[in-house]
Amino acid sequence: MIEISLNNVEKYYGASQVLKDITFQVLKGEKVGIVGRNGTGKTTLFKVIAGIENYDKGLITVSKGSQIGCLEQIPIYPDEYRGIDVLKRAFHNEFKIESTLRELELRMSNIEGKELDSTIKRYGELQNLFESKGGYEIEEKLSKVCDGLGLNEKFLNRKFKDLSGGEKTTILLGKILLEEPDILLLDEPTNHLDMDSMNWLESFLLEYKGTVIIISHDRYFLDSVANKIIEIESGKANVFIGNYSAYLEEK
Repeated sequence: MIEISLNNVEKYYGASQVLKDITFQVLKGEKVGIVGRNGTGKTTLFKVIAGIENYDKGLITVSKGSQIGCLEQIPIYPDEYRGIDVLKRAFHNEFKIESTLRELELRMSNIEGKELDSTIKRYGELQNLFESKGGYEIEEKLSKVCDGLGLNEKFLNRKFKDLSGGEKTTILLGKILLEEPDILLLDEPTNHLDMDSMNWLESFLLEYKGTVIIISHDRYFLDSVANKIIEIESGKANVFIGNYSAYLEEK
C-alpha cells in the first residue's frame, strides 16, 4: 500500500528553484533514507511533505487518515515546563480523556436513575477509548524511551528553557517517538546521541510499525535501518532499493 506519493513536485524560494522534479513513492511500513549533498533540498522536502511549507507545482498525496510526525524546530514552551512536561505533551489527548474519567467518577457518586445509567455508559465508552489509545501504558512507554535516550530523572526535571540546543532536540526526539505517528520524519536524529542511544534508536525504528523517513549523513545508521534510499541530486529524486551500502554499490 502506498503511504506517500510525490509526483513532479517543484519548490522555489524566490527566483531560486530548490526542488525541480521530485517523484517517488513510499510504501506503508518502509524505512527510507534521504541522502544528498548539503543544500540539495532534503530538509525543504521534509517541510513540504509535513505541510510546514507549500510547494509550487506537482502533487503530494498521503494515505487517508495517516498522521505525519516531524522532528520540529525547537518550539517555545511555558517557562515552567520541565523536560518531562514536554515529553508528556505526546499524551495530551490521553490525559484529557483521563481527566474526564475522573470527573465522571466523582459525578456518578452523586446521581442516580437514568442520569446515572447514561453517565455509566459514557464512562465505559471513554474507558475503552483510553485503553485503545494505550493510556494504561503511558508510564511504561515513557520509561522505555527515556532509558533508551539516556534521559535520567535529574535531567528530565530541569527547565526545558535552560537546556542546550542538543538537549532540547533529544527531548523533542523522545516526544515524537512517543507520539507514534503513522509517518515519522526524522532529520539527522542521531546528531546529539551517544553510541548506546544510537543503538537503541536503531532497534526502536526497526521494530516501528509505521513508515519512517530519515535524513542522515550517518551511513552506518542508514545501513542498519533503511531498506530504501532516495538520493536528492540537482533538485531531482533517484530511488535505490536496499540500504546505504547497496545504494553505493548500485551508484
